[in-house]
Amino acid sequence: MKKTLLSLCAVSLLSACSGPAIKDTAIIQQTALNQAQNSEQNPQEVIENTRNTQIKAQQQDLYYYSPSYMAQAEVEMAKAEESLKQSKPASTTITHSLTAQALFDRGLATKDVVINQLKPSFDGIDMLKEINSHTLLKGDFEDIQDDIKDLILLIEQNKTSDALNEQKEVLSDITELEIQTLKVTYFSSAENALEKAEDADAEEYAAKTFESAEKALEKLELTVENQYKDRELLAQKSTATIQLAQHAEHVAKAAKPLLKLDAEKAEQHILYVESLLERVTKALNHDAITHMPLNNQSIALAQAVERLNKQAQTNINTSQWALEKQQLETVIAELKQAQLDAAPKASETNQEQEQASNTEEADNTTALTPATATDVTPAKNQEDSPAQEAPVSALNDTLKQDTTDLTNTALKTEDTPSTDNTAALEAVTVEDTTQASVETEQTPASEEVDAPETQVTAETETEAQVTAETETEAQVTTETETETETSISSEPTTNANETPQP
Repeated sequence: MKKTLLSLCAVSLLSACSGPAIKDTAIIQQTALNQAQNSEQNPQEVIENTRNTQIKAQQQDLYYYSPSYMAQAEVEMAKAEESLKQSKPASTTITHSLTAQALFDRGLATKDVVINQLKPSFDGIDMLKEINSHTLLKGDFEDIQDDIKDLILLIEQNKTSDALNEQKEVLSDITELEIQTLKVTYFSSAENALEKAEDADAEEYAAKTFESAEKALEKLELTVENQYKDRELLAQKSTATIQLAQHAEHVAKAAKPLLKLDAEKAEQHILYVESLLERVTKALNHDAITHMPLNNQSIALAQAVERLNKQAQTNINTSQWALEKQQLETVIAELKQAQLDAAPKASETNQEQEQASNTEEADNTTALTPATATDVTPAKNQEDSPAQEAPVSALNDTLKQDTTDLTNTALKTEDTPSTDNTAALEAVTVEDTTQASVETEQTPASEEVDAPETQVTAETETEAQVTAETETEAQVTTETETETETSISSEPTTNANETPQP
């Protein structure tokens, strides 16, 4: 049974070889046959997979980029479907289907090679289509397309080097067709215009004008052949040549009747020329100029046109300036509005930044306070405690009272020397200072237990402060005694015989 199947497959594969010859077709078929013999796939599933690949190949236009592979693959695909319909052995159906699958894949791979290797030819075809070679010179264009198809067949046969060599000739043909197309587009139209001038006997009645047109046509042909890539230049040269040929034609047509003019007809001709100028005069709303020679009439009309041109240019400039001014004002208004809109946002941003800064400072202060409370602010803590404020207040009250008593004693005892008062004041000051020091040293026991080192520092600072305040009060007392003595000495002395007033 297996031998029968193999013979049937061999017959089918041999029939497939009748298509376009491809170098590796036999290898593809043999590989598919081997896979089919060892395959346990469903023939319907294999055909569906191959059909999907076929659709992809059709979308990729393998009919053009790989025609040989595409043709053979579709033949094998048709045989696979026919085998499935006729319920032939599964291996036969799978063999045809896998062969078609391999040919489609090979065609897709060949397309990539073709596009890469024949890119200059394809670019040339696109360029020829842009200049309408496919319509102006259809036959030559189709010949080049056929040449490119031959190159594709060489690549399918794995003869890429031969294809690249023959592509050089194809590119040369493309360049030649490009030049021929440009001649049709730019040169032929100018040539036709010159032929019309020649039909109007321009060579005889407008010889100089016709000669200028002929020279321009010759230069145009050389430009097309040597500078065919500069399309803009070709268009300019072609237009100028056509206008020269048309000028020669019209000059010839206007000059020929003048050879048959008599006096009356000559006058009519001049009046006809003036009527042409008069038409322009009315259009410009100009004063009558028929009393001038024809040359002067043309000058007057030219000057009028120049004035109108300057006025028009001035109006254009004014309008342009007004437009630019309006645009500038619009931009300024938009900027002002943008500033007004941005002001609240900037204020809010500043407030948020200030609040964040204050929060950050508060956090930093809170973080530093526990660590530095004992070292940084012991004096302040001691000053704020009631036990330390009491001795200082008592000392101040004692000093004030002593100063008052000394002043009264000085007023009552006029004959006592000032040195005694000073000595008494110094004694009181020393006694008060000693008392303040003793009171300051009497610190509560709880504070000594909690912070002994802080207590010592606070006591030292308190003693220094009390001493400074005592010295200040002593200085004030001394000044007061001095003033009192001065006041007593300035009073009049009482006589021994006078009796004091009660």
